[in-house]
Amino acid sequence: MAKTFAQIEKQIQTLRAQAEELRKREVGEVIGKIKSAIVVYGITVRDLFGPAGKASAKASAGKTAATPKYRDAAGNAWSGRGPRPRWVKAAMAAGKSLDDLRADGAAQADDAPDTSKPATAVRRKKAKKAGVKGAVKSVAQYADGTHSWSGRGPRPRWLKAAIADGKTLDELRVS
Repeated sequence: MAKTFAQIEKQIQTLRAQAEELRKREVGEVIGKIKSAIVVYGITVRDLFGPAGKASAKASAGKTAATPKYRDAAGNAWSGRGPRPRWVKAAMAAGKSLDDLRADGAAQADDAPDTSKPATAVRRKKAKKAGVKGAVKSVAQYADGTHSWSGRGPRPRWLKAAIADGKTLDELRVS
């Protein structure tokens, strides 16, 4: 005699329930075996899964974690690389500056020497990397012995500090 759809559905539900019971029993046995092997062989989580948070040694090869340059009171951190995170944007909207969020706690003074590369050097490097012919080469128009400035773009910190100390642009001009 042929079975009806309802009978087959009921049989499927019964088989599913039996399968789930078997699975639970087998999982319990496997977990028991694993636990005893861990105790006997002294296996650690690191032995099983590697360093926490790392997919594999190959995936993390060549990558270094950036040191956070900016932090807030909530514990958020940002290395200064890539786009600004939301918490930085929110803090700046609330009136804070990037100097207020510096991780080392010391705000960078305006008269501190500027150790970053001049903007023109960065442009040249990017242009060279992109293969742009005839990239803009700028010649230093002003210098103080350590730093130089082409006269393009905003005045760098070292120049502002020199002017504040009483020097004139003519005194800093390169011959």
